[in-house]
Amino acid sequence: MTAPTAAEIEKFREYCVQQPVNLLDPATKIRAVWPYGSFKHKIKRGEDLGRIANRYASSGKAPKGCDWKFLARFNFGCDKASYVNWVLIDKFGFDETKNLTRNKKNYAFKGEEEILIPCGPANASVGAVSPSNLNTLVTSNIKPLTVRGPSLMTPGIESEFTVLSYNKPPRTTRNSINWKILDVAANTSTIHSTQGEKVAIQFAPADVGKVFRVYPYIGADSTIIEGVFVELQVLELLISKQVALSRVKDNLVLHTDNINKVYNPSAIVIGANRMNTAAIFKVTSVKPTSQAVRAKTPVLPRSVPMSPWDNLPVNYSGLTWRIKAGTDLTAGKAKFIKQGKDQENIGSECYLEGKTVGLLVLEAYCRYAKKPFRTLTLKVVNERSIKYRVNLLKHSDAIKTTFTVARIQEFFDCADRYLRQIGLKMEADNTATTYPSIGADNFVVAGAGQTGYFNVTGVPRKYVDVEDADSELASVINCEPKVLNFAFAYRDKTEADKHPKGYGFGIGPSAAKNLLSKPQGGTDALAAIPDTFNGVYEDIEPNATGTGYKDIEAWTTPDTPSAEADKIGIIIHNPQPVIEGGKDPTTDAYLSEMGQTIAHEIAHCAALKHRDGDDGVVMPADPGTPHTGDEAGVNGDMTERNLMYSSDHDEGPSDLDLLQLNVYRSSVLALNNSNRGGLTLKAFTGRSNKISSKANQTKYVNVEVSRRRVRVPNAYMNFWVKATANNIVKIQTIDNWQVATRMMDTGMVKLKLKFGPDVGKTAKIIVYAGHEDDLVETEIDCEIIA
Repeated sequence: MTAPTAAEIEKFREYCVQQPVNLLDPATKIRAVWPYGSFKHKIKRGEDLGRIANRYASSGKAPKGCDWKFLARFNFGCDKASYVNWVLIDKFGFDETKNLTRNKKNYAFKGEEEILIPCGPANASVGAVSPSNLNTLVTSNIKPLTVRGPSLMTPGIESEFTVLSYNKPPRTTRNSINWKILDVAANTSTIHSTQGEKVAIQFAPADVGKVFRVYPYIGADSTIIEGVFVELQVLELLISKQVALSRVKDNLVLHTDNINKVYNPSAIVIGANRMNTAAIFKVTSVKPTSQAVRAKTPVLPRSVPMSPWDNLPVNYSGLTWRIKAGTDLTAGKAKFIKQGKDQENIGSECYLEGKTVGLLVLEAYCRYAKKPFRTLTLKVVNERSIKYRVNLLKHSDAIKTTFTVARIQEFFDCADRYLRQIGLKMEADNTATTYPSIGADNFVVAGAGQTGYFNVTGVPRKYVDVEDADSELASVINCEPKVLNFAFAYRDKTEADKHPKGYGFGIGPSAAKNLLSKPQGGTDALAAIPDTFNGVYEDIEPNATGTGYKDIEAWTTPDTPSAEADKIGIIIHNPQPVIEGGKDPTTDAYLSEMGQTIAHEIAHCAALKHRDGDDGVVMPADPGTPHTGDEAGVNGDMTERNLMYSSDHDEGPSDLDLLQLNVYRSSVLALNNSNRGGLTLKAFTGRSNKISSKANQTKYVNVEVSRRRVRVPNAYMNFWVKATANNIVKIQTIDNWQVATRMMDTGMVKLKLKFGPDVGKTAKIIVYAGHEDDLVETEIDCEIIA
């Protein structure tokens, strides 16, 4: 018989094994504990197991209820056709191309083959209590025949072990079953402290890496049935964000990849109903890595090669995923997508499609465990676009960016693979308007042959050479307000500290307005608003009190009166071989790095700081050593090095966590094309969002957030004052608004405004609100009248 292939072994593990017995000699072990004996039957041509079982069961020679599955288990140790077929080839010499049934799916008996028929009392039913035998049972003769339990356990979490069947109908013995636990390598055993047909067992962290057998038995002498046990390993399962690293050979994030390149992302996108678009959640690693994984109880023969720990089968049945029942705080909904014929939430990985916007909690279980070994708080989101424009700056033929339009487009396509983890994508701005001047400097602007791309010539060298003092203005040359502007520029510098890749600015410099950042501009009583935003992290299940939530420091929003306050730009320099260590900008490695760089710089414009001390988040890794400044994390744990690491972020994981998702998606950058759920924002001023007041007077304004004419409580809201001077109008107080969380209480807030002394002056109060992944904006015009 040809040795089974790895694929056949995996199929056997998943679909064939029904009874947790020792498969080294499965049929012998089953027959050995059958109390009534057996007799031989010579098969006639044309007979099958079903016809044979029915014949003997109806005559009383076999147990009542005996069917083809029982005969198969009794003779071959399994009732799945694929495994029975193997036995027929090996035992009876069947030809793999002949002896087939009419549908050609199984083998047919030729005749003259011998099988065993189990004997049994005429009144005995398989697996049922026999009334005629109830009063004659002897407890010491009752033995457990099959037992169910996990093949994999994690330390500190109880799993359930259950006896499924006995050699005789049990009566009072269910509660007197004992359990022995054998350490296979050490060959030492202990008796579990509790008894019963079902018990919960757990192992300690010191047991990680060990293999155990769990035996049920009846009687004080610890007598066990050798073939009836569960064998398992104790291992530590890890589920963490995982992105291909740009400096690992053949493991790059490229513009041609599927967009779900990031595993265990923070966002589950609504409408992503295919495997190449859905969010992938998976076990990323285990400890110890030297252990082999046994895919399922019972254990296969020792000669069968086992998969290494970091190559868990996708359909590994020892793991399952569940979405926890939602609460008011976790009202998001998602569904599992089938990976094969029928597999959804079982295996080492799963695929999720979002259905309803909001937070949800995903749980990962070892099979038969009483609680999950990992929970992840995630957000279901709509896919949202960030609109952008690209300007290729040129001073002369020798001083211009070296990137082509086609190559830059590949950069953005690659950045989309990183942004997908928070449900964002790049969308070229279709506005053809050009803005050929900044201050006194004039340029020649023309389309570059692709939507959203422009050639800008006649640019003074101070911009294309990009001295730091001119970087802010250079980043917003030919900039459409509220659209992210990219300026690709020449740079003739050799100093390593002169931003070799790119950096982002909003004129100020500051980030774009953000729903969660600290509002600024003409505020007196609001001066105590904290700089941080308090929010949910993946490892924290949301609760009403916010206990354990993390703070993230957002940038201060701009309050400049300049008309360019809504211009947001990023500079990307041409590659400098001396600075870049000789990198070739035509390679896939450079492409992958530029995708990360663009996603990183956009995050700065969206108000995110560096994840190594600047944003105030202390990660669980290396807690004894605080990480601050640009050197943070250099010798620390890589879990701090996500996409927002301050330098060389391409060397480490390129993920964004749930806190960063909330800030990133709350920026005005993501406002475009975002309101899909009917959210509205209205200020009640009496004159179409205009309010006037005499000098030095106080006025009140109500602002309401609603959805389909129903007020929305618990919406986020933020405010800014845009004026020629801060004393034109000030927001003194805001009722029904929590300053620490930027959250409304009732769906309506009241602003107390204090007007200044200068008659004729005007100002704007910008209000920004968000709820369930929708963002809306309105402006209140203010004027001081005589």
